[in-house]
Amino acid sequence: MRQCLIDLGHEISEPTSEQVFLDEYPRTGGYNPINEVDMSSFAGADETCPQLPKGLWG
Repeated sequence: MRQCLIDLGHEISEPTSEQVFLDEYPRTGGYNPINEVDMSSFAGADETCPQLPKGLWG
């Protein structure tokens, strides 16, 4: 997903280390690159770079 968002022109940070992810998860919910997309572009980015595989829920 990160690379897909970068390919759309969004600046997305590098994923955190596993330890930082674990330490920050209770407070931040962890690293999620879609959270770095501006709200004005969110719908298009989510459509092009879905967070979950298509058909996951049926």
